[in-house]
Amino acid sequence: MSCRLFAVACTIAVASMSGFLSGKDAHSQTLKRPNMISLPPRLQPLFASTRTVCFGRFVIDVPTTATVVYGPAEVEARIARYPNEAKRIPNRLAQLLTQIEADREFLEDDDLKRMPLFGKVIAGEVPGQKLIFGSRDHATYSIHSLIPIGTDLFVHYVDSGLPSESEIARLVGNFNRVATSLTLRDASEIPSDSGVCIDGGFLPLNLKRERVTLGISFKEFPDVNFSISAHKNLDRLRESSDLEGLFKKGRQRAQQEGQGALHAQIRSLRQGRRQMRDWNGFELLLRMPVYEGHTAAHEFRFHSLGAIDDALRPQLDVQLDTGVENNRKAAIRPSLIDEEAIALWETLISSIRVRQASDGKKVTSGQARSPLGLLAPSGSACVETGWWQCNENGSLGGDGQRHFILGELLPNAAFFTNANIWQMLRGEKPQCEKATIWRLVAYDSSSSVTERD
Repeated sequence: MSCRLFAVACTIAVASMSGFLSGKDAHSQTLKRPNMISLPPRLQPLFASTRTVCFGRFVIDVPTTATVVYGPAEVEARIARYPNEAKRIPNRLAQLLTQIEADREFLEDDDLKRMPLFGKVIAGEVPGQKLIFGSRDHATYSIHSLIPIGTDLFVHYVDSGLPSESEIARLVGNFNRVATSLTLRDASEIPSDSGVCIDGGFLPLNLKRERVTLGISFKEFPDVNFSISAHKNLDRLRESSDLEGLFKKGRQRAQQEGQGALHAQIRSLRQGRRQMRDWNGFELLLRMPVYEGHTAAHEFRFHSLGAIDDALRPQLDVQLDTGVENNRKAAIRPSLIDEEAIALWETLISSIRVRQASDGKKVTSGQARSPLGLLAPSGSACVETGWWQCNENGSLGGDGQRHFILGELLPNAAFFTNANIWQMLRGEKPQCEKATIWRLVAYDSSSSVTERD
């Protein structure tokens, strides 16, 4: 996801070019109302078939043909997903340790005494999970938690954790809490439980820090980008990011710089305060003119500061751009006219809502899936084809995850034991078994059944 879709700097850049217009333009007046009654003809096929997409604690309805890309996310700390890379944990671990050792030469002896975990690797609570300690600023810890879930790898990390014992205990506790709760989520799955949807995963947790970003592009209109950022506030609101205030300051700055001729060419299609469900924010719909190598294009934005410490009313930033090519704004002529751009904007933004149990994916045909996180003891029959995780550390199979098919008996956990002298001479590796509990962490990729209500 391009950083320009979410950066406040972009707001300032737009505002510095923009000004409040008189509002007397007849064409502008016809577009003041935020409620679109019907779609223009060219957009009707686009929304003939839609699907619901989960992001954070929210959902949005998008065209079936749209491409959805998850951007940066935070669940207490930043987290990223790497599909089909669970087996590459040793490679990634080696790369991290190489960088950490390169940083060691910048540390003094006192630094190493203050950060005794520097360069250390410890096991997490999930089999195969590794936590690696380094330091990027030579004053605080950087910590990476590598989490294998099914065939995917999730990397959970912070860049600046204080070296105090209490802070390290808190961070490690957060990493393990996320690792033990995280389950894989297919792109089409909408959980009915409370929790946070991230790229390929779901966390049924209440978290202090939450952030999700999402980008949507359209096969039918490839120059159009739509993006969402939802960032939970802590104990205060970021008043400095208020779009209305930034816009007014940008107008004043632009007027001081004598850009009146440019102002006359900017068309304000709609602007002002807007209540969008539980979000009270500011909406700004502009059509920018040709300017220094940029084509005329639409720049739409809605921003709400949200509420303090409220996961269901985070700071919300929604943006739509037309004329985008190779991730560059106003690079080509937009494929949408004003009315179509506003209709697309309105249809998408009005469908953003808090996820309800009724949004959860329903059973449509075939046998229903068992819920992720289901526990089953060894010796019982597997009730769901997929990836199951053993709760015993050190079991054979590396990360403790194995693939079982429906009806297969779940085995005991197997361990290597210490070899006696004769077994060592013969190269034997004696094993023992122990009853265990298996947890369903990922569905089989070829399965077409749906999740239970």
